[in-house]
Amino acid sequence: MRMRTITIATLVFLGCISQLPAQTQSVFKEFITVDGSRLMQGEQEFRFISWNIPNLNFVEDEMAFTREHEYALPTAYEIRDALESVKQMGGRVVRAYTFPVRSEEDAEGVPKYVLGPGEFNERAFATMDTVLAIANQVGVRVILPFLNQWKWMGGRPQYAAFRAKSEDDFYTDRQLIDDFKTTIEYVITRENTVTGVQYRDDKAIMCWETGNELVCPYEWTREIARLIKNLDINHLLMDGYHAIDSRPVREESITDPNVDIISSHHYETDPEKIFKHIQINLDHINGRKPYVLGEFGFVGTPVIEKYLDWVMDNPIPGALIWSLRYHRHHGGFYWHSEPLGGGVFKAYHWPGFDSGEEY
Repeated sequence: MRMRTITIATLVFLGCISQLPAQTQSVFKEFITVDGSRLMQGEQEFRFISWNIPNLNFVEDEMAFTREHEYALPTAYEIRDALESVKQMGGRVVRAYTFPVRSEEDAEGVPKYVLGPGEFNERAFATMDTVLAIANQVGVRVILPFLNQWKWMGGRPQYAAFRAKSEDDFYTDRQLIDDFKTTIEYVITRENTVTGVQYRDDKAIMCWETGNELVCPYEWTREIARLIKNLDINHLLMDGYHAIDSRPVREESITDPNVDIISSHHYETDPEKIFKHIQINLDHINGRKPYVLGEFGFVGTPVIEKYLDWVMDNPIPGALIWSLRYHRHHGGFYWHSEPLGGGVFKAYHWPGFDSGEEY
């Protein structure tokens, strides 16, 4: 009996170790580039339909009864499960949410990435290192937004609070802009503790994104885009301006030489408006840059199917569904209900179950 117990314990330990990535393995040979309105992988056009995984680098749904808060860092097993799930479904890219920023309201022990101006959580960033190391192994690229417009997980409001300023000051106050620039420089020049590769040299990153759903003046975007391109000559940059519904993409971003990809998000409840608003953006861009649908969802399965067929038949390099949650290390899936979805729409899981067919 003792021998069996030791054997099982050893197998569990080895199973955990096997989830850790090897230091030098990568399936990627090229960075993603741009050719007119197309994304390119070497000489081949690069297109994708895939997923947003908001908890790829930071779990917001760890609801175990023994925990004092619902936040945690994902394990190597969970990260691999997320990326392998995408790979099995034919996805080539995932979009993470942002780099979480500490809030005064956070319970003790919440593992945010940015703790203050120029102050970073090494344990959290080591998790991001693991995400990129496993992405290199699995063959799924990652879109990384730098900033969140909203307070969820932390972003613009928290950066302002560090300096006792209003979130409305964030895009114009020099001190706050410089604080955010410090984060950008830290991330781009970080050396991955697993692979030894600086983030700016990591081919698993498909592109940087200025942020998530940013309602920012173009002058701010221009300054941030210039900084990112000065620090990183390898990766593309996607504009994180919040082009949604009838608010179209910006002409300034289309003509900015430091912005490579234009994007928009779509949660219209009327399916016909989704296609109308996307077409407005396509007409406005007019083939001058790649146009990626960064988020869409909160509609029924028939609409999703119609939407994806439409994407494939139009000059759109990529589309990302909101959102996929992966298996939990201790069993089952992470679950997430979307308040903006009226309690009807929840996270997707892979694989599905017959019992969930109606849902």
